[in-house]
Amino acid sequence: MDLEGAMSGNAEGSPPFTCQRTSPDIASYEPTTSNQTFSISIGMEFEDSEAAYNYYLSYAKRMGFSVRKEHLRNTNERIIRSRMFVCSREGWRKQDKRDINVKVHRAETRMGCEAKMAITLYKNGKYRVSHFHPSHNHELETPSKTFLLQNEFVNVWNKLICDYEFHDNIWLKQLFQDRHKWALVYGRNTFTVDMVSTQRCESINKVLKQYLDIRQSMLSFFDNFERLVDDKRSKEHEADFNMRQRFIRVYALFEDQYKRGIDLVYEVCEESMDKTIYLVFDDPKHEHKVTFSSVDTLALCTCKKFEFTGILCRHVIQIFLHNQIKCIPDRYILQRWTREAAKFVLSYSATPPSNVIDPKKIKAERYSKLLSNFVKLSTIAATDFKAYEIVEHMCMKAYQ
Repeated sequence: MDLEGAMSGNAEGSPPFTCQRTSPDIASYEPTTSNQTFSISIGMEFEDSEAAYNYYLSYAKRMGFSVRKEHLRNTNERIIRSRMFVCSREGWRKQDKRDINVKVHRAETRMGCEAKMAITLYKNGKYRVSHFHPSHNHELETPSKTFLLQNEFVNVWNKLICDYEFHDNIWLKQLFQDRHKWALVYGRNTFTVDMVSTQRCESINKVLKQYLDIRQSMLSFFDNFERLVDDKRSKEHEADFNMRQRFIRVYALFEDQYKRGIDLVYEVCEESMDKTIYLVFDDPKHEHKVTFSSVDTLALCTCKKFEFTGILCRHVIQIFLHNQIKCIPDRYILQRWTREAAKFVLSYSATPPSNVIDPKKIKAERYSKLLSNFVKLSTIAATDFKAYEIVEHMCMKAYQ
């Protein structure tokens, strides 16, 4: 797929500062891990501009918006005299004369939001809040919409235990030990086509209830079940036809990642002869590492979106664009998203994945692959008697 052709460390519950009143109008802030409620007022004092910025970042994360650094004024000695931190949606995008040559414009993210915090350097060498505007003209993101990294999950869990004094709760201890089995943040390596929880089972149950009834006789059950299978096959053929007549919907999913990746900020974290590690920022407080190998155009991102959904993430797309990779490598285009998805391809792997070391997991992995291959083979062999005989003979021979 042509990339150019596509459309354009603190836990949430652990504030990094605590307030110590030095006068009725001044508040001094020092790092801490206490569970203080965030608030900002005129006269608050910080040790340096970076401390003020970090505090406003933590405040923004709690409230549900992103921050960027805006106006800066320096002294003759290049010391920051004043600084403004604003909501990422502050101001309006400037008109560019080159816009007339752009086929698809980037989504507008700025909307004139006036939320901001300004700091000024005082004679004591510290910075005070000189202006603060808390109101936004747009909807804020709720904490439930914030993606939790594994370390954030652990921090939030520990805060929950401390707040409600569940240190001796045996059930919660066991639940935390099994967190890899139920916490979504630990399941990003598992391919689920972005399905979570019981979504697949609930979807199947809904379909079955449209055709089947517990009060039906056995004969009616099989009649309705055959009707269900026929309808599903008919919809599959209809989908195949539509797919050949127009773009498949998965392209829109990729397009969304492409558009969201264009404006991402990144920096080189580590560089060697065969690979480069980048830090890619969704916002000032959320970053992901992308390990890129220019030898085989292999890119791995810590967000695990490709492993989880099968769609290339915006972080990797940005790094591909940075390295002048115009076409997506074939390894990142799953067959299930192509027009050849219906063709059966048997998979073979003599060894389990390197990240699977549990004997039970290795056995389950082998069982899953064998079952998938046998189902595909049976589907093909059942259509031809000669093929059926060959497969049956080989199965009996292998069993013996």
